[in-house]
Amino acid sequence: MMETEFQASLEQLRWFVDTHLFNSAGVDYSGEDLSFILNKDMPIDEAAIITAIKDSVGILSDETLVAQHPWVKDVVAELERIKKQKEDALKRMADGWRAAARLGSGWGRGRR
Repeated sequence: MMETEFQASLEQLRWFVDTHLFNSAGVDYSGEDLSFILNKDMPIDEAAIITAIKDSVGILSDETLVAQHPWVKDVVAELERIKKQKEDALKRMADGWRAAARLGSGWGRGRR
């Protein structure tokens, strides 16, 4: 019942916006096809969404997972930041191995 009332309210809001645009700008959008889709199957709890994303790692692509995250606004930019973060971590790890080898600790040389 609540969904039906909300749908009707959106239709009334659309009528108001169409009428306002016609009166103020002289443009008639009332003939445009518009539908409001209310997806009630999606969890509204961010923690549940994030948990579902974590549970989907290895099943879905990183791009799909990032796109579904509630805190991400720009998927392409976020994927670039993730790529840079991974590259920086690999560089730091390699630098650490080189520094240890220079110190002659034997760390990273196969000694036990």
